[in-house]
Amino acid sequence: YIPFALVFKGPPGTVKTTTARILGDIFYEMGFLSASEVIDCSATDLIGEYVGQTGHEINLLERALGKVLFIDEAYRLAGKSIGNCSSFANEAVGELVDCMTKPRYSRKLVIVLAGYSDDMDRILHINTGLRSRLPTDIVFPSMSPAHCLEYLEVQLGKLQIRVDRSPTISEWEYSTVRDLFAQLQKTRSWANARDVETLARNIVFEVYKSQRGTSDSDLSVSMDDIMNCLDDMLGQRDQSSE
Repeated sequence: YIPFALVFKGPPGTVKTTTARILGDIFYEMGFLSASEVIDCSATDLIGEYVGQTGHEINLLERALGKVLFIDEAYRLAGKSIGNCSSFANEAVGELVDCMTKPRYSRKLVIVLAGYSDDMDRILHINTGLRSRLPTDIVFPSMSPAHCLEYLEVQLGKLQIRVDRSPTISEWEYSTVRDLFAQLQKTRSWANARDVETLARNIVFEVYKSQRGTSDSDLSVSMDDIMNCLDDMLGQRDQSSE
């Protein structure tokens, strides 16, 4: 069984879009698609401005024929609650389900709906036919604090910055960095890999500022530097949530 309609469940920054691109490459190589291209859109692109407006949705499906259609923020198709779905969103879901059964589109493109796990569970209750059309779920968990630190080192390496791994670094320092990542993960706007990449760029800026005149090959960052940048990012998140 080869699934042509999938649900990707997980928070932002957990490589859902990247996985869709890999899926496109695999399906193209296997001959199931005519191109590996991924057509990105959001749920709002499917919802019309008035009831009966479905032309733009059909246009998206036509563009995605032989490709992957990746619908991000699919939870927006559910409205605020199961019983409070707007007529526009409800019509968009019904039209999507209808199109997925038509010979023109069935197994002629890969459709991926993506969003938070709870929100995706909710949207699958809107239309009784939607769950049966999207039988395959893939769950993308948040990165663990240890994984965040590993990924940060990889990103810094790409930016030609070496992380100081001297024997003098204590377990307390590693533990503090992991704890700071854990605190960041509890903020509403945490975006996993995307935020780790932003943190890496912030660290690089601080390194170049503090180590001006140092040869690029000798640039390094200490655990203290990482902790300071994590503290700054956490402080910004706390302020924005007030």
